[in-house]
Amino acid sequence: MSVFFGTASMVGDVNLFLNDSDNRYCAEIEVMIAEPSSRGKGLGLEATLAMMYYGMHYWSGYIRLLYKVVGEKPGHW
Repeated sequence: MSVFFGTASMVGDVNLFLNDSDNRYCAEIEVMIAEPSSRGKGLGLEATLAMMYYGMHYWSGYIRLLYKVVGEKPGHW
């Protein structure tokens, strides 16, 4: 999933990883807002919520827990 804001250019990306070999019901979300002028506008939160919805809606038989997203400034989102 790519994140766009106000223009036709990509400002970052969000990924859903199903790679926890110890617990197949876990997933990891990674969010990156690469464009500095697009940071601090809630885009990371919106992308995270959209990916959580996608994971829980389309992968509900597999994902039971979506766990923490760690960023450059923890707690800033």
